Amino acid sequence: MKRYAAIVAISVLLAAGPVAAQNSAGTTSGPSSQDQAFLRHAAVDGATEVAINKEALAHVQSPAAKKMAQRLIDDHTKANRELADVAKRNNVTVSAEPDPTELASAKSWASMRGTAYDQAYAQAMVDDHQKAIQLFTEGTRSTNAQISQFARNTLPTLEDHLSMATELTGGQPGKRTYGTP
Repeated sequence: MKRYAAIVAISVLLAAGPVAAQNSAGTTSGPSSQDQAFLRHAAVDGATEVAINKEALAHVQSPAAKKMAQRLIDDHTKANRELADVAKRNNVTVSAEPDPTELASAKSWASMRGTAYDQAYAQAMVDDHQKAIQLFTEGTRSTNAQISQFARNTLPTLEDHLSMATELTGGQPGKRTYGTP
């Protein structure tokens, strides 16, 4: 009887090994709490970027700022669709709603005219994209292949956005003067 119990115990351990390996590889387990937080944060930030840039498109004056606003709308809309797909495949519910506080801040620029609006917009895009790059850099460290790949694929676009916004601020992140490219 002891021999039978030992055989059963060994069989259970051998069968459990591949299951444990699958779970540690992330193929059968859900995303970590950090991955879920990344997806949720990135979804809100992406929706906010689209909304802010739509608002900006109606107010910016310079052709370079208008071009940037449209590009950011297009790129963030595409990234938002990709993120929603990754979230769905990982059973994570994400919001498609923008951050109301950020939106209110952007709407407050409407009282500004001309280059003052363009300055506020460009500086906000520098600040937002510095934060987004930090967030997505963290996302590349995910052990979930789909999430880390999404973050890696999106980072170059965010870096391009930061470069465009930096150029509009006069070439230096944090500088509040407006430069025409």
